Amino acid sequence: DFHRLHDNIYKTDVLGVVHLEILSLLEKYTGVSAKDININDSELYQLFKDSRIIGIESDEPATIGIPEFDSDFVRNIIKETHPENFGDLVKISGLCHGTNTWFYNAKELFENKVCELKDIPATREDIYNHLISCGVEKPLAFKIMQAVRKGRFMRSGLNKDPEVINALSSNNIPVWYVDSLCKIRYMFPKAHAVEYVRIALILGWYKIHYPAEFYAATLNIR
Repeated sequence: DFHRLHDNIYKTDVLGVVHLEILSLLEKYTGVSAKDININDSELYQLFKDSRIIGIESDEPATIGIPEFDSDFVRNIIKETHPENFGDLVKISGLCHGTNTWFYNAKELFENKVCELKDIPATREDIYNHLISCGVEKPLAFKIMQAVRKGRFMRSGLNKDPEVINALSSNNIPVWYVDSLCKIRYMFPKAHAVEYVRIALILGWYKIHYPAEFYAATLNIR
């Protein structure tokens, strides 16, 4: 049983060019082009719920071997947040690459049911888009985003700037959201998170439909 054997022993989390090399091998081994894979297929998201989609009776996510989502750290985030769609996975990718974005921040908000995953600031663009949608002027929203992504929102005193305080309060930005921004020290760009998730879902498709080839390619490269 390819799934059971390697899902029990394979625990490595490698990012970067590795996943593209694995993808290239998979196309070679299977004859199926990555371009022909539909990442909107609902069955792909079953990988993040439990392992039954790959034939294993386990409540653990079936993401071992899938770059970006196979480390214990990220798998624990998956189990806590229960992602259901592409946007949720982008949020998780952003949270796991940022500094002070999950631990001591979003994790506590989620556990205390303060907000839902979709509401949590996880990437730089999340902040800008959310502030604008609430009515904050674009120049100020951009200024806040830039300060937060560099970890300077609180350290620079921008969180206490009268203009910022007025803009946030008058547009009903909740206190928990502002507190979350104050804690962040680094944020991942959304474009990077989107690309990582896109590749992960493609690899997930191969894992479901071509398990032998998936593990062969993964172990060959890693």
